[in-house]
Amino acid sequence: MTIFVAVCLAQAELKPFDACLAAHARLQASAANVQKFIHAGPKKRSLTYDLQYRRPDDALLRIRSGSPTMDRSILVAGSKGVVYDRRNESVSQAQVDARSSLGSRLGTLSGAPDEIVLSLVDPAQMKGFLTGFRQLGGWATTTSASVITMRRVQTTGSRKTTATFKFGATDGLIRDFELVEGDSSEHWIVSYAAAPAKLSLSVPASAAKLGSSDQVRPLPAFSSPEAKRLWAECIATYGRLKSVSFQVSDRGQDIS
Repeated sequence: MTIFVAVCLAQAELKPFDACLAAHARLQASAANVQKFIHAGPKKRSLTYDLQYRRPDDALLRIRSGSPTMDRSILVAGSKGVVYDRRNESVSQAQVDARSSLGSRLGTLSGAPDEIVLSLVDPAQMKGFLTGFRQLGGWATTTSASVITMRRVQTTGSRKTTATFKFGATDGLIRDFELVEGDSSEHWIVSYAAAPAKLSLSVPASAAKLGSSDQVRPLPAFSSPEAKRLWAECIATYGRLKSVSFQVSDRGQDIS
């Protein structure tokens, strides 16, 4: 009897995760605004994601950041992909694999994808994202009229890690996620709206047209979340470069 009760309590503890997966799977079309705040010691950064999608084939994502400046939009329409960079006033087109999931196509074009943003589009990615946290156990749940909050605290030596989810109490959708580890944190705040009847990206005629490709290479496989984070930061950093000078030394001879 004791074991049975413990299993029932554990299952009840995880119900908000299951409700979230079911809610996002039902949401075939939506618009979402995601505010992401990153603190790494004294350094602070924020990003804004404006997302619209209509499964199975259409998505529009705008990514903005004030410091360093970034303003980029990605449109997926079936097998067609368009990337418009407002900062550089440039546009490029590419073919993507229409057989892959909408989230995968959007992630391939965005170059440095945010896992939570792509999870809103793709239920399979949402399941993968939540499963790692779901399996940890030890969640404390509190419920109000509008929000279900799940929090888990883990202390290893002197280092404390806190993960906090907030789900809509009536619709089950993810509303907030914060991960705090030591003096670093990442915090996502999500709001929703109805998706427009048609997704479109307006690109000025003056935008420079960059070379197109027949097929965008798929995202690489990562051995760990840390490797994926470092890769995304590297891609984003190089993407912000406007000009660069360098020097390479080859057997004592400098090549610039």
